[in-house]
Amino acid sequence: MGSNYFQLPFLLYFLDSDRLGLWYVLMSLSAISSLITFGFTPSFSRSVAYCWSGAKSLSKEGKEKEMLSDGEIDYHLLVNVFSACKVVYFFMAVIATFFLVTFGTIYISIIAGNIMCINIKAGWCIFLIAVFINIYYGYYSALLIGSGGVKENGQAIVIANIARLFLLAILLSTGFDFLGVCISYFVYGFLLRVVCKFFLDKRFAIKRLVKDQNISISKKDVICCLETLWPNAWRDGMVSVSDYVSTQAGTLICSAFMSLEQTATYSILSQVAVAVAKVSRSIDVAHLPVIQSAYVNDDKTKLKKTQAMCVAGYIIVFIIGTVGTVFIGLPIIHVLKPEILLDIYLFLGLAIYQFIISLRNCYSSYLSSTNRLWYWKSYIFASGLCLVLELLLFNQTRLGGYVIVISSIVSEAVYNIWHWPKLVNRELNMDIHDYWTGMGDFIRMLLGR
Repeated sequence: MGSNYFQLPFLLYFLDSDRLGLWYVLMSLSAISSLITFGFTPSFSRSVAYCWSGAKSLSKEGKEKEMLSDGEIDYHLLVNVFSACKVVYFFMAVIATFFLVTFGTIYISIIAGNIMCINIKAGWCIFLIAVFINIYYGYYSALLIGSGGVKENGQAIVIANIARLFLLAILLSTGFDFLGVCISYFVYGFLLRVVCKFFLDKRFAIKRLVKDQNISISKKDVICCLETLWPNAWRDGMVSVSDYVSTQAGTLICSAFMSLEQTATYSILSQVAVAVAKVSRSIDVAHLPVIQSAYVNDDKTKLKKTQAMCVAGYIIVFIIGTVGTVFIGLPIIHVLKPEILLDIYLFLGLAIYQFIISLRNCYSSYLSSTNRLWYWKSYIFASGLCLVLELLLFNQTRLGGYVIVISSIVSEAVYNIWHWPKLVNRELNMDIHDYWTGMGDFIRMLLGR
């Protein structure tokens, strides 16, 4: 999750500011294309976790009595979810790629017309292929995480990132420039899916499972599964749109109001803040299958203990990561790219915002793990308010990247940052004492590793 840190030295040293800004724009476009999966990734992961925990049926919201586990895996239901997952991801990949080929190409031509060359055009083509592969075969990661393979999914990410970094260094040092960055991105996505498939097959090989269990899945079964998943899938999709506006859209908005060089400066600080937040939330993300399993088995004690540890661990790691970035990370970036002016106050503003949004997500992920996506409306409202504030402030002021910080913090402070933590704390009967206990549990677990 900290791969952005390790890529930065190569990107800063070998790419000029315009190409660096363009690359971050491509990353934002890639995030847009991922939205087209429209929430099915968390829905499928959640459904596989329920199946793996012994659920006998799936519910549109919450859980039904017959969903309770008897300890035995319903392989027919599991294979049904896998079949539906595969169909959905193929169509989503086609739609996403079509979107980028049409609207994405036009947008890139507009903002990068003055630096457009064969190297960038070839890189764009490689990038399009990479997006298709990443989305279509993304179901391997979803199924792997849902089946409890959080460790294996992390190993796959590490393997793919190491390969990407080595390839990125080789290609950039041999003069591939922007094209080299796109090729390394393609290899990363392809290798990630291959390794995830390898680990998934070790847990349960679908083809062998179908043969051994004599399972037959009809078109009607797949459609029925999709009908069950759709009510929460589209809500997950709305949340994904909200998260995109709250995090990635800032780069695209900056590129519309500022130069590519200024966009690169903002994007570097933003990506570093996002990396700190992702690393900090890794404890929470890793324990989502634990929460989902405890929910299916109605283990309220484990739910409470796990949630408290995840939130406490998130806060500890985020503080350490932010302090380390200020005193170590940013000075290193300055040495690598002296001409880029790194505003430490802008970074701290972005860090505060990332802390707020990720803390909010620690609680909303608990609700989604229990199949209740009540928060989607308030997320959409907050992202809409954020977008309106950003456009108004960019047009009326010259605050630059601070516009994103101000708009984001204000939009979240209105409701999300206090309401959902309050709701979850009340439901689990948690207070400050539970979080202190959770902090101790996190430290003991960390030292034990």
